[in-house]
Amino acid sequence: MMNPENSQFIPRSKTTSSICTLEGEHQGPRKVTAQEFSNTKKVSPTSVRPKPRGLDSCFEDSVLFPLSKIIEIAIEQGQKYPSKLYLSNTIFELSSAPKITVMAYIRRLATFFPCSKECFTIATVLIGRLETTCASPILSTQTAHSIFLTALLIAHKLHDDVTVKNSFAAEVGGVEPEHLNEMEQEFLKHLTFDTYVSQDQYENYTSLLASIGSRLAKSNGRNTFSDSPF
Repeated sequence: MMNPENSQFIPRSKTTSSICTLEGEHQGPRKVTAQEFSNTKKVSPTSVRPKPRGLDSCFEDSVLFPLSKIIEIAIEQGQKYPSKLYLSNTIFELSSAPKITVMAYIRRLATFFPCSKECFTIATVLIGRLETTCASPILSTQTAHSIFLTALLIAHKLHDDVTVKNSFAAEVGGVEPEHLNEMEQEFLKHLTFDTYVSQDQYENYTSLLASIGSRLAKSNGRNTFSDSPF
């Protein structure tokens, strides 16, 4: 287990992230410019202005809803042992808890971030791997939004052929580009750049999220599962 006192994570900045001022999922970002797409693939003029994604009920029920509940429950568990939270006082910790809920924030990213749906499952794998590496709870009301945004960005770069640059990802996520750059570097460094997600891992997490989503639907959102990946 790593000792947080000896952690190499960059200390938290004193600036307040604009995530803290986001109040809902429908507060859209500006339109992305062609220059903010990576040059890994030529982008057609029609694709440089991604439209908000309509969220189908299957994607919400089998991925977004169970994922948000898993994070919320992990936050509740972490609050029971605040001294053990590994990422306190690092660049992932905001100066205050955001007004926007975890569910609304994830829906916001799903709506405005032009990544494939698979990236949300891959991001879940990466967060689970980060927590295993830290060997302590990492999700709190002040870290969960930053950690998920960073994991989704990394998943996007790993999986999608056409990616947006960090400046647009930061706009969607409500952080400064420099802050997101630092969080991405720290996330990768602490994973020792172990970002490979096998097909079996992906399918296992997909099945797990769908199973949790099904049980949550039957229990009206109450926590009836003990197989959380975090």
